[in-house]
Amino acid sequence: MFEVRWGGDRFMRGWSATADELTTILHRYGIPDPDLTNPDVSTMTVENPEEVRTGRLDDDIDEWNRLLRSRADGPQRAQLREALVALRDQIPADGAELRRWLAQRAEVVNAEAPQVDRVAVFQGGSPVRCDPGPEFPAWSECLEWVDSQTIVSTVDRVWGSFDRMERHRRSLDAFCLSLRAADSAPLLEAWIDDFTIGRLRQPVQLVRVEGPAGPVHQLRADGTHRAHFARVFGLPVMALVKISQLPRPLIVIDHPDHPGPDALGAGFGRVASLYMGLRARGLLEVDGDPRRPDFMDVWQLRRVCAEWMLLPPAEAAAANHAYDKVFPGALVEATGLTAEQLYDPHRWARAVVLPPSKLFRARLWHENRKRKRLFARMHDVPTAPAFGIDLAQPDGGVNASRQGPELTADKREH
Repeated sequence: MFEVRWGGDRFMRGWSATADELTTILHRYGIPDPDLTNPDVSTMTVENPEEVRTGRLDDDIDEWNRLLRSRADGPQRAQLREALVALRDQIPADGAELRRWLAQRAEVVNAEAPQVDRVAVFQGGSPVRCDPGPEFPAWSECLEWVDSQTIVSTVDRVWGSFDRMERHRRSLDAFCLSLRAADSAPLLEAWIDDFTIGRLRQPVQLVRVEGPAGPVHQLRADGTHRAHFARVFGLPVMALVKISQLPRPLIVIDHPDHPGPDALGAGFGRVASLYMGLRARGLLEVDGDPRRPDFMDVWQLRRVCAEWMLLPPAEAAAANHAYDKVFPGALVEATGLTAEQLYDPHRWARAVVLPPSKLFRARLWHENRKRKRLFARMHDVPTAPAFGIDLAQPDGGVNASRQGPELTADKREH
């Protein structure tokens, strides 16, 4: 376990298995190299899981309440109060007019800064294949005031719209009505406490994901409604911020892309070609100097410009664009690519996905030939080229490496 205080009033608690993991976590918060000569961090395997789980900030109720109160009363509270007073005067009294007004505000935010599916790659449910990692991964959490513009992904993908069974549990309408009714200083302070600390003393919970110019955040737990309200109206939000999980060994292999419109999304299979391309551009560093694997390999990641760049091109390009909304021009400067290459899935794929190897094309040709023959036997029909592959050529022809015009070697962007 470790605890860190820095910047006057900032406080973090976490757990790591090694001093290197602790240093990595602290670097993410901009804390310079600490003195770890005698760190209170064990390199031994954790035998008692409770030693890891009981260190959470909310484990001790009294301490948790004190910490919540201290952070909620920080200097950012005055900024929030001022913004809420100005907002309260704009809220329409009529219900129908209020709904139209909210829809217009949400429409603007959705048009300017649409959400993305994810930016945290090593959390659960990611399409990036990697080693499961240790049973008890390193973690840290702290209470932070966050600019809501850095929240780029939540459970409900459309700002101001919630897919819930309990429609009246919370909504932007309810926030506005209760704020409008908080027309005295004590009522407004109680409203702010409800918004920051939460009715069940659970603030908004965010995952912090690093980028070259600063972090963005992803929400996968409590606080979706409050986060949406804050984002739609540009309000600061107090959150329990956890770091995204540290990188785990990457499973590197090329599979054929699935044909169709989603070849650069869920149908994307050429992971090895993507990782090799990111390495060639200096956007990904791994241990050693591994070559492109003929079949499957495992790489230990050392550095990546932004972890969402490991995602399939469609998701990576969307996340690149979302990051640019928060930190304009940062990725262009960090990568040397143009905005068009960063934000368009096809141009991003041309820029960072290397052409498939000859071995991959040969495997693809043999696989398609087997499928063609099986189809012919089942349906007793003449055979035809499968998946756009010219079976008369042992390498499948120039089009054997792709399922569209995006990724041929002669059209790859530099």
